[in-house]
Amino acid sequence: SLLNERGELGPHVSFFEGLARQIAPPGWRPALAWAHVQAGRPDVARRLIEEMSAGDFATTPRDSNFVARIAQVAHAVIELGDADLAARVEPLLAPLSEFWVVLGPSACTLGPIAYCDGALRHLLDRPAEAAESFELAIERARAMRARPYEARAQAGISEGLLRLSFRQ
Repeated sequence: SLLNERGELGPHVSFFEGLARQIAPPGWRPALAWAHVQAGRPDVARRLIEEMSAGDFATTPRDSNFVARIAQVAHAVIELGDADLAARVEPLLAPLSEFWVVLGPSACTLGPIAYCDGALRHLLDRPAEAAESFELAIERARAMRARPYEARAQAGISEGLLRLSFRQ
């Protein structure tokens, strides 16, 4: 949705809290965690993600919503900049990096999974692998003519190049 793209999920925390209460966990908890990040409540978001990620996300069913939920968690983790949480999420998304995150009956998307994977790999200080993921995200975005996702992936590559140049 445009709200997450613009960083505007924060004002909708109460909406996601209501949904999270109505549907058994994990349900809407990934979106709620992301909204808390964008509302400036990183500790609440981190606590939710730590609870969800227990036992390698054991309470998250491997159903048709799994990828969307883990991608939402990944976006929250990316915005938190938390390498420890990234280490829990990245192995679940890496094998799926060829695909897109699609959620809901209206086919909403969060873009190429490779973008999430690249950003998580940045947090894990694996710049070469991050660059590979971002290159794949660019390829996928171009194939879908999804310029905003292409731009995000290009920004990820740029960030990686900056990091590498400061190491030398």
